[in-house]
This record gives sequence, C-alpha cells and structure tokens, in this order.
Amino acid sequence: NNVCASVCGDGLVVAAETCDDGGITTGDGCSNTCAVEAGWACDAAEPSVCHQIVCGDAVVDVTETCDDSNTDNDDGCSDACVVESGWNCDGAEPTTCNTVCGDSIVVGAEQCDDGGTADGDCCSSTCDFEASASSCGDTGTECIVQDTCDGAGTCVNNGFVADSTSCGDGATECSDQDTCDGAGACVPNHFNGSTTCGDGLTDCSGQDTCNGAGACAVNDFAADTGCTADEKICSRDICNGSGTCTHPAGNSGDVCRAQDGACDLEETCTGSNVDCPSDSIATAGTECRASADATCDPAEQCDGASKQCESDIWTADDTTCDDGNDLSEDDICILGLCCNPDGPDVDDNGIPNECDPSYLSLAIQSARIFKTGNKPGGVVIKGTLTSNDLGTVPLMVATAGITAEVVIGSQSHTYTFAASDCRLIPERVLRCVMRESTYSKPKLIIKFEQRRRAPTGNYKVRLIGGLTAAEGTDPQGPVTVTLTLGPAGDIALDGTTDQCDVINRGVKCGPALP
Repeated sequence: NNVCASVCGDGLVVAAETCDDGGITTGDGCSNTCAVEAGWACDAAEPSVCHQIVCGDAVVDVTETCDDSNTDNDDGCSDACVVESGWNCDGAEPTTCNTVCGDSIVVGAEQCDDGGTADGDCCSSTCDFEASASSCGDTGTECIVQDTCDGAGTCVNNGFVADSTSCGDGATECSDQDTCDGAGACVPNHFNGSTTCGDGLTDCSGQDTCNGAGACAVNDFAADTGCTADEKICSRDICNGSGTCTHPAGNSGDVCRAQDGACDLEETCTGSNVDCPSDSIATAGTECRASADATCDPAEQCDGASKQCESDIWTADDTTCDDGNDLSEDDICILGLCCNPDGPDVDDNGIPNECDPSYLSLAIQSARIFKTGNKPGGVVIKGTLTSNDLGTVPLMVATAGITAEVVIGSQSHTYTFAASDCRLIPERVLRCVMRESTYSKPKLIIKFEQRRRAPTGNYKVRLIGGLTAAEGTDPQGPVTVTLTLGPAGDIALDGTTDQCDVINRGVKCGPALP
C-alpha cells in the first residue's frame, strides 16, 4: 500500500502544516516542518508570508487581543497587547479602548465605579463623583433627614428627625398632633373610641364619639325613630336618620279636635296635612237630644250655627197626651213626661211617680236564706231598682259607697261597701266586693246592672252576703233590705218580702203582697 505525506517547502499548506513559505529554512517564521515559529505570525496565503510579532506595531496578531500602537499600560491595551480589566477595546488596527462604567473597576479617567450606571448614588452614570450635598440614600420625609453625597463618592446617612417633632395630621377633636418617633416613623396620636366629639345627645342622635382612627363618628338614630312632639296632633314626630326631628303629616283618623257640644262634629287628621281640619258643625235639623216622650218632650235639633243643642223644651204642662196605659184616659204632660195626674205619689211632692224625675224605688223579687246544720249560712237577695233618671245617676252615687242593711226576721245586719270596693264596668254595671272574715261567707257582693230590654233607669240588684251563727242557723222571714247610696246617704231605698216558705236547708221569701 502507498502512504502519502505532505511535502514541506512546496508552498502549499496541507495536512498538519500551519504554514509553507516555499522553503525549509528556519528562523524565517515558518520552520523546516512548516510550523509557525514562536514570535512570528504567518498569513493564509500560499506560499505563506510570515512576519515577526511586535506589540505596538498597530497590528493585532494572533497572540494579541489588542494593539493600540504603544506598549503603555493602564490605557486599556497592555504592554503585551492584552485588553486590561475595566476596559473595552474594539477590533480596529490600531485598537481603540474605552473604560467600562458600571463594572465595579475604577480605571482610566473614572473617579468611581459602584457597579451600576444609575445617578443619585454619589457615583454618576459616567462614573464621576456626584456633587457634594446632592441627594442619595434614604429619601427625606417629615421624620427622616435626606441622605447626601460627600462629593467623594460616599452617601452620608443623615439620620432621623428628633423624637416628638410634629408631623402628619394636626390636632383635632379626635386626635393630638402626630409626632415623629425618632426612628423615622410619623406616629398618629388618635383618641380612643370612648372620647366624645361632635354633636351632643339629642332626641334624634346619641353623643358623637371618636372612632379610634382620628375621625368623629356620627351616632344619629335610625329614620322613623320617635322624637319630641310638636304642638300639632296631625303630625308624626320622627327622626329623619340624619339627627333631625321632623314633623311630617300623618296620624290619619286620630281625633284632633274633640266634640264640644251635641251639635259640634269631631274632627280627625287626614294623614296628608299637619293641620286639623276646620271646625265644623252638624247641619241644621240633625237630632241632638232624643225625645223622652213624643208629645211632652219632643226631640231637639241642631240649628246649623251653634255647637250646643237647643235647650230642652218641654210641652206645656197639662197638655193632653197618651202614656199608653189603658187604665188611664186623662193623661197630661207634666215636666216633659206623659202620666196620669191621679197616679200614686209616694214621696207626696205633688207629682205622680211616673212623672217625677226624682222618683226611685226598690222592689225585692226574692230572698233565699241558707243554713248548714249548726253552721252559719248565707243570704242571696234579688231585686229591681227603678229610677226615672234617664242617665246613670243612682250608679254614679253608688260608686262612692253603699250600705246595705238586711233584716231577717228579728235579726239584722249591715253590709258596708267602701268606694274602693266598687268598680263601674261597661254596660252600666256596678260591682262591689268586700271581704269580711267575721261572717261565714267572707266575700260580700252587691251588683247593679242596667236591665236589658227594660226602660232606661231600671237596674237589677243582687246582694250576696254571709250570716252570723245566730242568723244562719235558724233563719226566719220576712226579709227587709235598706240600701243607702253614697257616703252621706244621698239616696235611701227600702224593699221588703213576704210569703216566706221553709225549703230544704233554709227559707225562701217572695215579693211583698200589694
């Protein structure tokens, strides 16, 4: 097999040859083995042209990284034609080198190099010292002193504003003046949440208080909360939710002007006006006083101008009338009532009972006296009180106190009811209850009740009382009841029974014979 080898000196650079200058002489840059000799540089031409490597000749040879036409150091390209630290050299021949600002290496014309190119840190973006007293470091605030440059590249820490120096918010009703803490912070000096401020207590607001964060919190009551009334009945008195008591129209249907006389109409609120409607009077012809008797006391009517009903005018006495009783035919008007002039006159005052306005009578319908062996018993008495008074005068008098004297055969006892024992309840009912431990039945009751479907002035009377041992163990009749109404005996009435019969465990007496 044939083996091929390169031929050194033939002017051709092949195989392992790094140069071939057409000869095999050493010392000319290309050795006799066609290798570039130390200190020399050969080009890529064939044959190779070689020259000695010389730093400072403005040619950047293969072993050089720069050549600035000199062999000075500290200019970016060293005396060995190597780029120095902190410099940046271009690839031109001769080489031009410049310092690199921001690489933390101070070279050339740089006064400083802090590894950055930002201004405001005492070393500028061109690596020059920033002016003395220029700002750097911590920014100045109300409680921090601005750091400054010393003109030689150092940022001087100027510390903090003195403790207790005023800063932030000024003093208010919910905060003292804010102050520096000596460590750079501005400290708020707010009052706690219980401190009072702002508006005081009103009927639509609680006392305003500090919220602990320097603000005064308003404590107004919710809308529609009741507040101080004004003088108008037809206005609502409510808070508006902003601390003010307002008085809008309302209260529809409430009476704002009471009736003042039989012909005066009651006025009520409309709900849309705070003022009560104008005072109005019943129209002429409106009945204001009912007739007590069609002939002797006709009804009165309003005149349309006056609040009061016309005076009660009776038909002249002795005017012929009819009381509806077939037993009498010569009835006449007397004091506004139709009656028989020859009828009974119990109190002998010249006026027949049925026409006497002051006439009162008490009739006992029944009396039951109970006994229980040798023990005391009790009595239940029922009767009727008749009055010609069309109102409730007997009941009104009775509310001031009642004395009831009950005589059973030869025994008598008095039941006394104080005004505090009596209570007037609806439908003209008076009920009095007294407790007395002396008697067998300690609860003593007397009751007056307006009789239903009966002429006005008729009352049912019921007395329930206890008896002593002597009265209750051997009861006898008849029974007589004397009622005294009022503390001064304003009205006194008597009623009695007859026809007493012995019954099981007692006696029952009926009404007195006529």
